[in-house]
Amino acid sequence: MTEEEQELVDKAERTLAAANVLLRQSFPEFAVSGAYYAMFHSASAALTRKGLDFKSHSGTHSGFALQFTQPGLLPLDLHRWLTAAADDRIAADYTTGHGLSEADAAAHIEHAELFLQAVREFLSKPD
Repeated sequence: MTEEEQELVDKAERTLAAANVLLRQSFPEFAVSGAYYAMFHSASAALTRKGLDFKSHSGTHSGFALQFTQPGLLPLDLHRWLTAAADDRIAADYTTGHGLSEADAAAHIEHAELFLQAVREFLSKPD
């Protein structure tokens, strides 16, 4: 793993840890945001392996799908989880009364853990 890839994976790990703390403290909407960003940083780490860096979240989502999930290098579920978490993060960050439950947050966190694990495994393989 390159230094840049490792830094992004480390950031994803810290963000995921924060999401778990927020969930335990009964802040599900903020936990969802953390779960999303853990997936986003993981996706960015994988894209770095391909020499790609997108300036927008939607570009990162699309690039991840095109480079990894569509060709079958990583499971299709990862892209679906990334976009679902993004949608809930936007709703949680920019609306009031969205009503994300602790169960919703726990599901996003579980997906983020699996996402990060898949990216770590991918990055541990030689180019």
